[in-house]
Amino acid sequence: MLTYPPRIEPSTPKRLFIVCPFSQLETFLSARFGETSYFLTAAGSVLFLEPIKFTNALEDFLIREAIEEIAVVNEWSSVFIRNALNEELEPVIETAQILHKTYLQHREDILSDNTFENRCRQLAFLNSRRQLSELLKNVSIGKIIQSKNIQLKCLVVHRRQNEILITEFNKMAASNES
Repeated sequence: MLTYPPRIEPSTPKRLFIVCPFSQLETFLSARFGETSYFLTAAGSVLFLEPIKFTNALEDFLIREAIEEIAVVNEWSSVFIRNALNEELEPVIETAQILHKTYLQHREDILSDNTFENRCRQLAFLNSRRQLSELLKNVSIGKIIQSKNIQLKCLVVHRRQNEILITEFNKMAASNES
């Protein structure tokens, strides 16, 4: 994992951050990653690549803006992440169901962390990784990511603690998992 310095140099690449609107991370991320930051919001940072109009609009945006990096951002202290770890809560909305399913798929590994905060960080990372895998698996978006050599990153943040953990996403390993 990499931790970025407080401010990135002005020659930064054009980035698309996929963020949860409830975390209100846009200003926090712009201050650290520069003016060439774009934001796509989705509850719990869970994108649904349907309907096709959305996918087409995302494809068009990636090409038109010459995006060089996509980062899925999860605030590990978000209510979506915390609630997904609560086995007594029955998730109602689809975003919560996906996060809870991700937790259940990795339950043993997540529970091996000794603190609730670390469990939240791990689930946030796994959700970022899951979402990037979904983008790559989408035929048209995956093709653009590969052909334009768009870099993929998982960001796990805690805005109030000024914490940003960044992990490069290995596109080759992800395509081998499919």
